[in-house]
Amino acid sequence: MVSAFSSRVRFEEWSSFESRVGGNVDRILDILEERKVQATFFVLGWVGEKNPDVVRRIVRRGHEIGCHGYRHSLVYDMEQDAFREDTRKAKRILEDLSGAPVFGYRAPSFSITKRSLWALDVLVEEGFKYD
Repeated sequence: MVSAFSSRVRFEEWSSFESRVGGNVDRILDILEERKVQATFFVLGWVGEKNPDVVRRIVRRGHEIGCHGYRHSLVYDMEQDAFREDTRKAKRILEDLSGAPVFGYRAPSFSITKRSLWALDVLVEEGFKYD
């Protein structure tokens, strides 16, 4: 959904909005715990930077952290080097916060398409095991 609003809300403005990430994630964590379900949370690096305790709570409750890029940029709109840097930055942040390797990647808006299959090679080179 972030991509749907990118023409109205620039990345540089994200911090000016109230974050509801923590409360929403806590509700999801409670639901998952009630049902004894493990999940993977695909997190933006930017969200991890701004909400480090949220990432730590997810891990503490036994769930996996996956990478969703740093700033929700559409892969097919990126150059290969920019994608690599965005992904590497996000992965580093999430691994530092979680204390565990991040193996999963989920492209923003499912933007790895025929136009951007080169991204799969980058993901393998950066240590990801699945997308």
